[in-house]
Amino acid sequence: RVERQVHEQLGAPLLGEEVDDAVEQTFDQALFQLYEEEIISYEDAMRNADSKNELRLNIRLNSKREGGLTAEQAASLKIMEEESGETMSF
Repeated sequence: RVERQVHEQLGAPLLGEEVDDAVEQTFDQALFQLYEEEIISYEDAMRNADSKNELRLNIRLNSKREGGLTAEQAASLKIMEEESGETMSF
């Protein structure tokens, strides 16, 4: 379901569909836009993100969605190594 919404947002074809134009937006940018338009939830956006850290940061810094992040979502804004899952301390 989210995959189809992102492909529609990107204007990108699904597997087996013809390609007309180059895609001008990344997958995570499309997820952010769908989140902003309240089409998908924060959890759906994170679950499907290519770079969870970048999407979290983008939402934290740029989201105009009413209410912003919940305390639980804000707590998840730790920088983590994508491959190992280790949290980085500063």
